[in-house]
Amino acid sequence: MNGRSLLPLRVVPRVCLPLRLLQRRLLLATSAWAARRGWRAKRGCPDLARQKWLFLLLFGLVDVGQAFVIDWAEGRTRQGDQGKRYVRQSVLVIEPFLAIIVGLAVQASSGGFDAVWECLDRDKFLEFVPVCLFFGVGMSMKMRAVGYFNAGTIKIFGQLRLPLVALVSTYLLSRHYSREQWQAIAAVAVSCFFFMWCKEQQGRRTEGNNDQLDVRGLLLLAGWIFLNVLGGVFAERAYKSGDKPFFSKKVSEDFGYLLLNFAMLFVMPCFDAEENVFDRQRRPGCLFDSWDRRTVAIVVMLMLDATASNWLLQEFSALTKSIMKAFCVAIIYFMSLTYAGDKQPRSSCRLNCSALMVVGSSLAYARVASSH
Repeated sequence: MNGRSLLPLRVVPRVCLPLRLLQRRLLLATSAWAARRGWRAKRGCPDLARQKWLFLLLFGLVDVGQAFVIDWAEGRTRQGDQGKRYVRQSVLVIEPFLAIIVGLAVQASSGGFDAVWECLDRDKFLEFVPVCLFFGVGMSMKMRAVGYFNAGTIKIFGQLRLPLVALVSTYLLSRHYSREQWQAIAAVAVSCFFFMWCKEQQGRRTEGNNDQLDVRGLLLLAGWIFLNVLGGVFAERAYKSGDKPFFSKKVSEDFGYLLLNFAMLFVMPCFDAEENVFDRQRRPGCLFDSWDRRTVAIVVMLMLDATASNWLLQEFSALTKSIMKAFCVAIIYFMSLTYAGDKQPRSSCRLNCSALMVVGSSLAYARVASSH
């Protein structure tokens, strides 16, 4: 053999083989690291993981912004003008209507008429019917609860989703949780109930507090949380079944929301006369009565939040989305103490500590859940 043929046999194995082994070990370690977090094994997995983390961050920003915008529209902020309240149900009607237009436009730009026709699948629409029923009615209850509590209080109460998700997943999806996970779930539930008790005690001591623990508002929040959990279970199945594009499924779901929320326009006046858009004396502007830039901001934030939430359901489980929301609770709660017009002159230390307990127990549950 000549010298050129001996070089690959003697030099290359000594130099390149260890590099190839190192590269292979790094790929295996990255794949295992991604698999433990439930991400799909694809080529270029580190880039995929980075994109998903960035999207989770964007989802958190949208979730926080939505809560603040709703408080802004309710006139709770220092710059907010109370004025005449908008029809809350009208926001839930306009949001899916605009979402359908956006979804059809995205489908048309990506696949033409065939992609648009794919959004009108009757079977997929029927699959989303229970999702729309649970989420739609639950969202209507939450929008009514906004009149009783500010964004921070609603977010703290909303952490009861974590134990409810575990219970529903156990009985409906036959999922099993370890003893450590059940202990963390119990800690979340106990801390939430302790926050409720502290809120009720503070409301008794303070007269004229618009954010005290109201039974009607509490029932509305409880109904929203329960229906939200059930809707999340059915939505997870609907979005993870089939191989259709995301916006094709999203448009099918939005059609159901549009029909349900329009029907709720006839139901809501039975509970609140201010929601009657057909009373021209009370609501001369009909569906858009008392709308302003704040109401438009609510529609935009709700549409962004729904898109981000449903994308997370397709890529992650409902439990992962609930854990991500836990990171936003502390920001929303403690920032609401600074801008809310109905805040206490002296914020209760016990109430704030109970809110921190809810956040801490939620993060502890996230750590335990990720370890299993």
